[in-house]
Amino acid sequence: MATQAATSGALPGSSGVAVNAGAGPVAYMGFSVRETAGAAASFRLRDGTVTGNILESVGLAANQSTGDYYENGIIAETGQIYYEKITGTIEGCVRYA
Repeated sequence: MATQAATSGALPGSSGVAVNAGAGPVAYMGFSVRETAGAAASFRLRDGTVTGNILESVGLAANQSTGDYYENGIIAETGQIYYEKITGTIEGCVRYA
């Protein structure tokens, strides 16, 4: 299977839609994040809204950076990937195709 080219969408400063690809499914390809305030942080990425299926649940230690990439993607049926900030200060992006 050919590797898909991924596009990045920046995480909002608080909870909200990180990717809006329009109607229909979008392939969630991964994320890259960094904790920026020197304290633990956590977030979830969901399919569509704050009540959508969880695509990713991530906890970060103070000053930690991490990322993950899924070559074949995980389908988000709604065409949107929702960023749910739980705690802390985080910057980064969501990858999608």
